[in-house]
Amino acid sequence: MGKKQQIHEAGRHLAVGQALLSGRSATIVGRRTHIEVNGQRAAVMVAAKGAWIISNVERFLTNSPAAYVLVNVTGPAYEFFVAPGFELRREVRQRHERFMARVITRPRNSNSLHSKIKPQDVTQWAENWSLFDDVQFDANRA
Repeated sequence: MGKKQQIHEAGRHLAVGQALLSGRSATIVGRRTHIEVNGQRAAVMVAAKGAWIISNVERFLTNSPAAYVLVNVTGPAYEFFVAPGFELRREVRQRHERFMARVITRPRNSNSLHSKIKPQDVTQWAENWSLFDDVQFDANRA
């Protein structure tokens, strides 16, 4: 397992641990990306270099996880941001559209689909574990 995969796997375990500490049931689900909190699935993303990297923004925007747990392991203390999927995708879309309107063509590689989420973009969802207290939240709302 490469270092990138190890960091991501550690982030999933950290997210499960933090959910458990918040008083919710939690477990690792599947082999790669997801955890389950209070019986609801969430995708985990790990920021190991200051931001959450999106390799293909178009694919990210068409994904449908109902929730994301963003784990920031870059600082002296780990940070957890629990975002509703539709809200996070909407905000990523808006930031990406503003960026593209400003630059018109990507400066280094016009074919690049990379994007990123900075910690300051998600502060409203810090430790938002109560998202999983809803009986069932809607993945595609708004």
